[in-house]
Amino acid sequence: MALPREISRLKAIFSPAYCMLKSLCVFKEFVIQCVRSLSLDEREAFRHWCIGIIPESKLDVNLRNDGDIFKLIEFLCNDYKLSFTDFSLLRKILSSVGRCDMLEALERVELRISVGSIVEDYIKSVNGFRQGVKLASRYTNIVEFLASTKEGNQELISSTLEVLRRVNDDNKMLEVLDRVIPDSQLSWSTVISSLVIMGELYASFIPVDLAENGYYVSLFSETRASECLTMWMLENGGLVSKHILSHIHDLMSQLRD
Repeated sequence: MALPREISRLKAIFSPAYCMLKSLCVFKEFVIQCVRSLSLDEREAFRHWCIGIIPESKLDVNLRNDGDIFKLIEFLCNDYKLSFTDFSLLRKILSSVGRCDMLEALERVELRISVGSIVEDYIKSVNGFRQGVKLASRYTNIVEFLASTKEGNQELISSTLEVLRRVNDDNKMLEVLDRVIPDSQLSWSTVISSLVIMGELYASFIPVDLAENGYYVSLFSETRASECLTMWMLENGGLVSKHILSHIHDLMSQLRD
């Protein structure tokens, strides 16, 4: 009979958050950049921080070898200490060695993944609404805001999607977005509209009910457009910007009234 801790471990290992993190290119690129930048002293501090978290037998590594440091991070992923919904351990480690530059880089990665999760939840929420099913989401207010944005700008968004779909090639449509969005004069309204357009476009690539959890997170987070949008968002308050939260609050109040 499985123990409660073992059951929790199995649930974590087979959870989308665990499985997707290891395959997200944006996260793997960050890990490679981070490990290669760590000094020997920082690697020693990293290893010391992991005492009690990683078995001592696995901490007997060659700190000068990048591959051994990669293995420590892989273990943290394999032991569900890291997931794309929880980077707190990695933040603590980087903070303890004073790597503000890597903390900023991690913040950018986290936001790209979080916005990708919002886009995925938006797509599934719209599909669920058509089927009479309400989707549980960590970003319910923002997802509802995206849906309301689509309804309020139906003509503009539909015409934009129609132009993009004339390309008749999924990869080329993404290339168009990757060129157009970074060259745009961004504002919160432009960012929100772009997320709706990307969500609607991605949903047309593959039926929502056939896409695995994390499919759209990966698709979005690895685009140049996502990098541009999230960089702008970070510079303007991120997901918790008072400006966007005010918009969401006002809109939700109007809908309730």
